[in-house]
Amino acid sequence: MFKRMRSGGRYAGLAALWLGCGAALAGTSDPPPVTPRQAAAPSMRLLGQVLDIKIHGTSLEGNRLGDSPERTVNVYLPPGYLHDPSRRYPVIYSLGGYQPSPALAAQIGPHPEGYLFVGVDRAIAQGRLGKLILVNIEGWNRLGGSFWVNSASTGRWEDFVTRDVIPMIDKQFRTLRNRDSRGLYGGSMGGFGALSIAMHRPRLFGTVFAQSPCCMAMVEELGPTPAWVPMQQVTLAQADAAFQHGDPAALETLALAAAFAPDAGRPDVFGDLPYRVDGGRVVPAEPAYATWLAHLPGNRLDREAAGLKTLNGLRIQYGDHDELRHIPASVPAFHQALLARGVRHEYLVDHGGHVDLGRFERDAVPFFARTLAGANASP
Repeated sequence: MFKRMRSGGRYAGLAALWLGCGAALAGTSDPPPVTPRQAAAPSMRLLGQVLDIKIHGTSLEGNRLGDSPERTVNVYLPPGYLHDPSRRYPVIYSLGGYQPSPALAAQIGPHPEGYLFVGVDRAIAQGRLGKLILVNIEGWNRLGGSFWVNSASTGRWEDFVTRDVIPMIDKQFRTLRNRDSRGLYGGSMGGFGALSIAMHRPRLFGTVFAQSPCCMAMVEELGPTPAWVPMQQVTLAQADAAFQHGDPAALETLALAAAFAPDAGRPDVFGDLPYRVDGGRVVPAEPAYATWLAHLPGNRLDREAAGLKTLNGLRIQYGDHDELRHIPASVPAFHQALLARGVRHEYLVDHGGHVDLGRFERDAVPFFARTLAGANASP
C-alpha cells in the first residue's frame, strides 16, 4: 500500500570530532549519559560535535507493543559550544521518518540522520546559519513507526517529544528556552508529526517545516482501493516477513492502525483498519475510519488553526513526483485549507520525488535562518 517512507542516503562526510565533555557541556552540573560519534571519514570532519544521548521515555512506558522506553536521541552541538559557557543556543528538533527495511538500512549505514548534521554544520561554517543545536529523534518501534501520536498501543510519542525530550535537552544543554527559539522539522512520517505536534502544542514551537508530510488525507493509496482487501487477512508475522524482504507496505499499514486506532482487543495487530470489505466493495469500517480521520491535520484545522496562526514561520513542501501518491493529492488541499483560515505559511512544490536529502540544507536551513529566533547568521 505504501512505498518506503524513510528517506536516507550515504553520508561519506558524516563525522563528529569529540573534544571531551564535562560540566561545560551541560546546562546543569550533571551531564547526560552520552556516546560520542566516531569519525566516519577521517578526511572530512564536522566542525561541531554529535552526541548520542540516552533518555528514559516515561511517556513510552506500558505500551502494548512491549517496546523499551529507553531511547537514544542524537544531539548536534555547534563549533565553539564547549568554549563559551555563557552562550545559549536556539534548537531545531527533527522528527525522523519510518524505519528503513534491513536491506535499505545496510545500504545507508548506521546514521541515516547524518545529512541533517552535515547540512547545519556546513551552513554554519559558510555563514549561512547562526550557531544552533539540532536534536534528531527517531520514532521507530515494533511496527516500524509511531507516526508521532499518543496511542495506547504504541506509546505516547507526542508526549515523548514534548514532555520527555525537550525538558531533558533544556536541562542538560545551554538552550534558549523559549518558543521563538525552538523549531520543529520533519520529513514524511516526521513531516506529519511536525504538523500534528505543532497543531496540538503551538506554544512550544515558534517555527515549523514539514517536508513531504504523509498521511494528510484518506486519498489515493489511503483511500478505499482494492489494496485493502488482502490487508483484512494480513498477520503481523506476514507483515514482518514482507518487511524483511524489502516490502514495508503491510507493516506500515499496521503501524498506522496501531497509532490512529489502537485496539486492546487485537494484540495480534494492535489496531483497527479504516476499511472493511462488504460484498466485494471496500467501505469505511466504523468507528475506526472516523478515528483515523480525527488524526489527520486537515480535519483538525477548524479546532486548531488558531495555534498555527501564532507561529513565526510555517513551511510545507513536497515534490510533484512523490511516489507516495496521496502526498501530491492531499498537501495542496491542506494548503488551500490553511489559506481559507488565514494561516500564514510558505508553500513550495518542487519537481522531485519522495526522497531528496538536499532539501534539508537547500530549503529548510535558510527557512530556519530566517524564522528561528537566534538562528540568523551574524553579519
